[in-house]
Amino acid sequence: MIQWRKDRNIPQIQLAEMLYVSTATISNTERGKRKLRPEEKQRLLSYMDSLTFRG
Repeated sequence: MIQWRKDRNIPQIQLAEMLYVSTATISNTERGKRKLRPEEKQRLLSYMDSLTFRG
């Protein structure tokens, strides 16, 4: 997730807003201190797919 986010120059705050979570959630997830809940993970995967297909 970190590399995907950084490759696209997406700040943690923007990703957090898209997933309806706090920036602390994104930070903790990236550091392995927290796992996303299933609904958060699904939103992330959908968001990643939509950006990946756009190029």
